[in-house]
Amino acid sequence: MRTFAAGLTVPTVMSGVPFVIYYYFGMVAVIFGTLYLLAVALCREWVKTDLRERICEPVSIRWRPLAWRTNAVTCSFRVVYTDFHGLTHRAICSVYWHRRSVFWIEDEII
Repeated sequence: MRTFAAGLTVPTVMSGVPFVIYYYFGMVAVIFGTLYLLAVALCREWVKTDLRERICEPVSIRWRPLAWRTNAVTCSFRVVYTDFHGLTHRAICSVYWHRRSVFWIEDEII
């Protein structure tokens, strides 16, 4: 135990019970984080599938984690793709976590 000037005592070694509690909370956070990143990867695959169904070739698909146009159940991506004419497009799309529908917000030819 360390004693400070105001009479405050702080333990220098953590006992077993708080350590186990912090360990379990940390493991729960890791599990939820992993599930979140797996859901983003699944949404990214849905964007690729949607592009291929439209006979387009994805060049770059980047996740936008802090996109302001999305809500809690969607993820947004910035997409660069080529269409069947060979034109390159830059687009922004949004995908819901629980269904395969892709919403194209912006699409421009570059």
